[in-house]
Amino acid sequence: MQWLAVALYGDAILSPPSGTGLAHVGSTACINYAMSKNAQVPRIFEKLNRFNVPVWSLLFNFVVGMIMFLPFPGWSELVGFISSAVILSLAFGPVSLAALRYQVADLKRPFRLPFGISFSAISFVFVGYVVYWTGWQTNWKVLLTVPIGLIVLTLARITSSETPPPLNLRESILLWPYIAGLGAVSYLGSYGKGLGLLSEGVAMTVITIFSLAIFALAIKLRLPDEQARNFVNNE
Repeated sequence: MQWLAVALYGDAILSPPSGTGLAHVGSTACINYAMSKNAQVPRIFEKLNRFNVPVWSLLFNFVVGMIMFLPFPGWSELVGFISSAVILSLAFGPVSLAALRYQVADLKRPFRLPFGISFSAISFVFVGYVVYWTGWQTNWKVLLTVPIGLIVLTLARITSSETPPPLNLRESILLWPYIAGLGAVSYLGSYGKGLGLLSEGVAMTVITIFSLAIFALAIKLRLPDEQARNFVNNE
């Protein structure tokens, strides 16, 4: 099995810069560019060079990437942080799909997913599971990025020369109890230096009930159907 170990090490060295790394460098720069267009981050990230590349976004992401090595001295800690952050960001997908089933139920689409709302609810619950399994030692750092992002968003909107789009605070208000709830269960749980006050079964039960409650309330607090249809029609 020595050859397999060598192959795995080779893949770990070559894959990030040649495949995944390049894909993420380009995609994250474009995300910053799009967020700048929506007045969610400073306007400087909209600037393109003569090759139409958002160079300031690339430089910013490089600096942030270097800074991320400071609180994560080991590879496993960094991977855990990235995994938890990515999974947490995916929580909005199931909620959006379920909400759209009510808002634009008659929308013509080439693919129709059966039991879409049920699959969305299950997916939302599993997001909570994965975040919990990542452990408190990593999750407190992930959850800390949410208020930091809110500060950046506020500064971008204040300094914007144009009228920024509405934030729809009523529809997004459940983000805060959701983040706080996952953080509390993670802190009381047994993974990643948590207090260990919750057994595995109790923690899973709490996350399941809590996630389903947040999911149901998020659907209830969705954007008005007419407003959602206008967004879809303008795309």
